[in-house]
Amino acid sequence: MNRPSFSSAWAASQRIYDTLNPSGKVAAVIGGNVAMSINSRYPALRWVNNLTAVLVLAWAAAPSNSWSKDDPTNSPQAGGRTYAQNYKDMVLADCIATAYKSEPKAAQDAGSSASALMDWTYFDLEQAPQAGRPLVDQFLARDYHNPLVESERQGVRFELLKCLDLYHSKELDSQVSQLVINPQHIYRQDNPPRPKKD
Repeated sequence: MNRPSFSSAWAASQRIYDTLNPSGKVAAVIGGNVAMSINSRYPALRWVNNLTAVLVLAWAAAPSNSWSKDDPTNSPQAGGRTYAQNYKDMVLADCIATAYKSEPKAAQDAGSSASALMDWTYFDLEQAPQAGRPLVDQFLARDYHNPLVESERQGVRFELLKCLDLYHSKELDSQVSQLVINPQHIYRQDNPPRPKKD
């Protein structure tokens, strides 16, 4: 994998970076799922910091510097999973971001992961990603009170367990069948790598 030089990535970012509205400029220039992630009305999925905008610009400026399917230890593997699986993973990441919103680093990481997963799935954008929100709220509202645990540790809410139950639920499976287009396809199948230019 060839990495662009810092100077070429920086030069590219300066052509399209706007110091007053960096995320908006990136959304306008790149468009597609990037714009959707930046402009999302869904806070857990919204890219909000300038670092994300700069990283997207660096990535866009250097198409050869991409996550590689050949290196599973250093790149996300979502591009090799089905759209249905990635949609479920996105809802799970959103559930975790919502459950741990009082833990900023955990919520930010889960929200960023949900945003990234949007790039590797194909679903009805008219209804989603907001379609997952009612399910997330419904499952997080459950009361998993356990008196045995409560006697040893106060305030345990089992939020992760609720998110895992959502992930494995019939309700989420139903949503996948309604919203995900070509659920058994994978991103790499539908978006093969471009032939390298000599």
